[in-house]
Amino acid sequence: MQYNAFDDQYKGCENEMYSIALQLLQDEKKSNQILQSAWAEAQNMWHKEIKKKVSPLPSGFRDEYGIALLMYTGRDFYSDFNRALRTNGRSQNYYENNFHYKAVHFYLTRALQLLPKVSCTTQLYRGCKEKFTHQGTGPIRFGQFTSTSWNRSVSKNFGTGTFFTIQACLGVSISKFSYFANEEEVLIPVNEVFIVSAKKGNDAFNLTSTKTTFACFNCALLGCELRGKSLIFLFVCLLLLPELPMPLLLFRVYVCLCVCVCLCVCVQSVSFLLPHSTVNA
Repeated sequence: MQYNAFDDQYKGCENEMYSIALQLLQDEKKSNQILQSAWAEAQNMWHKEIKKKVSPLPSGFRDEYGIALLMYTGRDFYSDFNRALRTNGRSQNYYENNFHYKAVHFYLTRALQLLPKVSCTTQLYRGCKEKFTHQGTGPIRFGQFTSTSWNRSVSKNFGTGTFFTIQACLGVSISKFSYFANEEEVLIPVNEVFIVSAKKGNDAFNLTSTKTTFACFNCALLGCELRGKSLIFLFVCLLLLPELPMPLLLFRVYVCLCVCVCLCVCVQSVSFLLPHSTVNA
């Protein structure tokens, strides 16, 4: 399930995140030359050419979302970004200190949330140079923004080490937002969950959307997710043991608070919520 991926969906804090994302972006560009140059190039092309092609845009769709999408389709940015994305959700602290694409992640996530989705019956393809193995029978997710194409031949140009045939429900056609419109790209978000409906050895997998999502984080930069999970757990913990005598109440509170601290240290320990299944390189 790629539980270590950073998968924030920013539900309920979209405006707050947008208000701080611009400064975040400026800070992150200062320490990342690839991000700085890729953003500048995409920003120029967005205002000069792409924005006119994709208008009208959905209500609430901001320029930064389109620039982030355009930048993602370039050759220099997406690889490092997705590599960071797959590993920086291991803990709240790790994300805050080590994930240096916070603004871009927010912009991309919002773009895919606002743009129209492809039909769940649409056949998409993804070719990879890497060999993947599949273990288990439970659901999986890619744990990154995943590029696919309507065009099977185009996908095979990216590699035949492993080939995916995918039916996604949250994918967004972004060919009009792309440097390479001929690739007919459909981008799948981090949090969409699939089942392996068929496979041919370890060379080819058929993935079918479960029409569900899985995310461990929400509004993490604002601290909302950790507080929410901890307070809910504390409330439930205090109510689940009514048979204990009242003198043990303080001990019960102490134990629950200790567990809440553990949740704050490693919020994504909620992995037990779904059966395990993995697709690994």
